[in-house]
Amino acid sequence: MFIYTILSKIKRVVKRLFSRLFSAENEERQYLDSQIEEEISIIRASGLFDEELYLKANPDVAQAKMDPVYHYVKYGYLGRETPPHFDTRWYTDAYEEVQRSGINPLVHYIKRGKGQGYLPKQQIEEEISIIRASGLFDEELYLKANPDVAEANMDPIYHYVKYGYTGRDVPPHFYTKWYVDVYEEVQKSRVNPLIHYIKYGKDLGYQPRPPILELRRMYDYAKENGGIVFEGAPEKVYLERPKVIGNFSGKLEEGEASCPRPYISVLENANIFGGLGLIISGNHILNDELFEYNGEEYGKKSPHVSIIKDKKALLNHNNKSTNTFDIGVNISCGHDANYFHWLIECLPKLLWLDSSNLYSDAPIFILKSLHPNLRAAFD
Repeated sequence: MFIYTILSKIKRVVKRLFSRLFSAENEERQYLDSQIEEEISIIRASGLFDEELYLKANPDVAQAKMDPVYHYVKYGYLGRETPPHFDTRWYTDAYEEVQRSGINPLVHYIKRGKGQGYLPKQQIEEEISIIRASGLFDEELYLKANPDVAEANMDPIYHYVKYGYTGRDVPPHFYTKWYVDVYEEVQKSRVNPLIHYIKYGKDLGYQPRPPILELRRMYDYAKENGGIVFEGAPEKVYLERPKVIGNFSGKLEEGEASCPRPYISVLENANIFGGLGLIISGNHILNDELFEYNGEEYGKKSPHVSIIKDKKALLNHNNKSTNTFDIGVNISCGHDANYFHWLIECLPKLLWLDSSNLYSDAPIFILKSLHPNLRAAFD
């Protein structure tokens, strides 16, 4: 009797354990079946899976008379291709996150990768071919402008298609960020900007780069256009050899020097780009320092100006203006933050303006970053 009771209890315990095991197994199976069905639905809706080509590339699946999308979701995602749109192994190797995520690579691309700018191999190869055939990509100039790409010994067009399209320029023909900023539709489309221009933008009359402008001296331009309203003779001054505080490796001299010619010009139909210190009139950038500067790295003088040659320049800037003025007085120079330049260039302009009673209602343009001690001159 006692033995029978023990065996009966053991039987009930074993039965409950098996019941739980089968229940857990059924729940897991149902979960996996549900996940497979969801992934099949996502892949079918994407239009990226050619079932006929998949069966042709995988005759074992055809012989087993298995649904090709079901096979890919359950087995093929481990390395089978889905021609002609997706190379599973390449995508997994190219983007480490895909391996870490454990998600079916094609499902990852559809749900995450595409939105993050990830590209399948076939699309990269297609875009490289389109760009190479366009004649708009100067590989040598791209490598010169992007030494990290040259150091990595990477194909420049491949780099642009996979990484550079997010903001690197393709001089001298295409300026990526400018193009995206000017044509809002490009940003919404999430298409590689250069590909967008080649396939759509060119036919729509879109411009691939900022307009080419000519660099001019302010005085020369104003003189030619009758804009000089006051002009004085350059004064001679004697400059003593300055004392050096700290380290200085340059050459210091003293002697007589000529001050810049004092003049006042009035320009119509000119624009001052706030934050840049650049005056644009017609097809000209009026900036004495940029005109005189003969170095190649113009970005040190203005990050928004790219010099081509023969005083021709691109103004790579497209910020929308929040304030516009019909008239204004510019007293700034390229060195407003330097106390010496403020004293000899900016302050005399302010004094003349105050004593002349001209343009008393016009706003005065100064740099936002002007030091508070220098701003005090306006009080």
